[in-house]
Amino acid sequence: MQFGWFYDGHRALADCEACLALLAQQLPKSNAQVLAMVREAALNEEYLVRAIDAPYDARMFLKARGYRWRPAELPNGKVWWTSTCDAAAEIDWLQSEVYGTVTSIPTSQITALNRYSERIWGDTN
Repeated sequence: MQFGWFYDGHRALADCEACLALLAQQLPKSNAQVLAMVREAALNEEYLVRAIDAPYDARMFLKARGYRWRPAELPNGKVWWTSTCDAAAEIDWLQSEVYGTVTSIPTSQITALNRYSERIWGDTN
């Protein structure tokens, strides 16, 4: 909207043209090209961290830190989870603030192949 692209209806060709036009724009504050920033974000390493069997009393700490709840009816559900660039720091925080002891925390790398897929929940270490 800030770049002046407005459409009454969504057609595939119009959406593609709008996307290409947006990627070619410069961001207002940094003057960086949108495509360059999208590419940089895609290259950052990110990890899924799951707080399995976290104590019920810790739910407010987890929420405040940005964790989200995955419901029990979903595969590998009934778990608090977050994504982070620094898995080691997140594991340290969980062990000290949530569990109060050293425990195994499952993590998996988020990639372009699994970021928006249920596959991310099947591959944990």
